[in-house]
Amino acid sequence: MRRILVIDDDPAVGHATQLLLECEGFEVVVAKGGRAGIAAARGQPFAVVLVDIFMPDMDGLETIKALRANDPHQPIVAISGALTGGPSETPDFLNMATKLWGIKTLHKPFRRSDLVQIIEEALASNDSQFRGAQEDEQSKRGATA
Repeated sequence: MRRILVIDDDPAVGHATQLLLECEGFEVVVAKGGRAGIAAARGQPFAVVLVDIFMPDMDGLETIKALRANDPHQPIVAISGALTGGPSETPDFLNMATKLWGIKTLHKPFRRSDLVQIIEEALASNDSQFRGAQEDEQSKRGATA
């Protein structure tokens, strides 16, 4: 079974996301906040981690940075309900996350189909990275043999 870690300080969002993903056959762990999420990620492997950007104890960008330091290849999806746009509005933190770490993003509120699609994309992206790393390793072994 594929395991998903949901890191969100809002219990309603965490629970709703958990229910949606469990209906799709995923095993889901919910962590309330960035620090709890980092601790959970260190304790067990996850196929994908969903991280809310705006959290009070440790914001999503800090959380993603810590997750990447622990596992540079961990598939991560950043989620946020913040509106973005003109110069007087909030900066586009989802876009920043994409540029900094090349991760998938999803705006809240999201539909079940959008959530499942972005999870599947993150899984497929990780699978292709893993296959590429294996092929590189095999090529190196073949060159030295």
